[in-house]
Amino acid sequence: MTSWTRWTTTAALASALALVPAAAHADTAKASARALGVTTSLGASVGAGAASATSDGTDPDTGGGSGGAPSSQDVVTAGLVVSKVRALADGTSAACAGLVGSGGSIQIGADGSCAVNAGGGGVRIALTPLITVTADALVASCTASSTARGTTKTVVTNARLTAPLVSTGLSAGQASAGISGVLALGTGGSSTFAAAGSGGTTALTASVVGGTVAVDVGQVSCGENAVVVPTPALPLEGWPVALAGAAVAVVAGRALLRRAATTGNGAPA
Repeated sequence: MTSWTRWTTTAALASALALVPAAAHADTAKASARALGVTTSLGASVGAGAASATSDGTDPDTGGGSGGAPSSQDVVTAGLVVSKVRALADGTSAACAGLVGSGGSIQIGADGSCAVNAGGGGVRIALTPLITVTADALVASCTASSTARGTTKTVVTNARLTAPLVSTGLSAGQASAGISGVLALGTGGSSTFAAAGSGGTTALTASVVGGTVAVDVGQVSCGENAVVVPTPALPLEGWPVALAGAAVAVVAGRALLRRAATTGNGAPA
């Protein structure tokens, strides 16, 4: 292969590649949370600490915050409402929400896990004047990924159900821990779910049988986070234009080489 042939072939390939930008790629992610949902004895629905985050693979998104329980309800009488959500451009997301004591906090770590600081003073939920749930912290969390398995987790710290003739400790993963015929109560557990899937849990749910009072604490959901298959920035129908551009470059390159060769042999330029 002559030098000018090598040069023109290289020029053709370079021209074609220059006309084809890198393929676009972005994995989507989403997460949502609600720290507290209450139905009062009057049937009113009150929510607090709702947050959501979504990413289309371009920019990250975060949300959440903390504050006292809403004054428009009288079921949660002590505790701090906390929620945090995160969706990253790499196809991962996380959520964390629930109730902690005064001065407490939650934080989503680099790996999506939720660190819980229970604070002080604890959480108190008065389902009736005689039936209460107390705890240091009631928090649920989840993670999801477009390429790896997702997780759910519940933190139930020093929790106790108290009622006439009843005083029992509560822990995570109790599907049914209420009082028969009086109170339905359950706590969330820990689990995993498939990559690019969705999952969620609730730290605590409770409702008075035959009444209107109900509460859910730390409701979280992560996913679905989707793998977006890269698509060519230059579609198939654009290739004739790219190849035509490459051909022009080849012709121009050959002309320049011939002119250079002629000049080098002493002929007029």
